[in-house]
Amino acid sequence: MVGQVEANANNALGAILRGMLPRSVIRAEHAGLLSGSSGRPDLLITDPGGAPVVIEAEYEPARTV
Repeated sequence: MVGQVEANANNALGAILRGMLPRSVIRAEHAGLLSGSSGRPDLLITDPGGAPVVIEAEYEPARTV
């Protein structure tokens, strides 16, 4: 259940960031976005001319951060 709650929180955060960063491409909960990795970042932000930003968030209990 926590995994689904975290995914919903990541999607909501992605929606907020899209409003704040209209030029950026913001992807939440997408697998296969990182080259050479099978993991999926919680959020990946890319901007023309800028370096990509990965946000890895832990919802609860956050012991693995």
